[in-house]
Amino acid sequence: RRIITQEAPIVQRLLFQKVLEAWGISRIGNRLHAHMANLLKGLEVVVTEIEEQTIIAMPGFDAATYRSYRLPDAAEGTYRRAADELPVPEVANAITELIGQQISMPTEVVLREAARLFGFARGGTQVDKLMLQALKYAQLQGRIQEKNGSWIPAG
Repeated sequence: RRIITQEAPIVQRLLFQKVLEAWGISRIGNRLHAHMANLLKGLEVVVTEIEEQTIIAMPGFDAATYRSYRLPDAAEGTYRRAADELPVPEVANAITELIGQQISMPTEVVLREAARLFGFARGGTQVDKLMLQALKYAQLQGRIQEKNGSWIPAG
């Protein structure tokens, strides 16, 4: 519960990893994963499925209205998360703000700059997949739109 309170919204895989590390366990198997999932059901949390991710958050969380994002910052004690540890809505929020600041951006520039925001020097299969999922998610929410091969703020 403490991890969820401190880090929510958090991708389920990262949550389970952090809990297991706290217990001194380095690897999660199928039985342990099922046990963790059952323990999670007993907590008062919001579970949201978005783009192949299970996101765990505190009560009251709504991915459709969530607008924050957390970037790596050593001064604040925040660490760089792996691509599969970043919730899609969080990345979508950063992308929406990035496009809003630049007014218009081609897809490849959006992907590259968003990846840099989250501490990735360059893209890769996992990073590009996440950035594209977040771009699609922001578009489906009506926050950005594609026009003539570039992304612009909606409205």
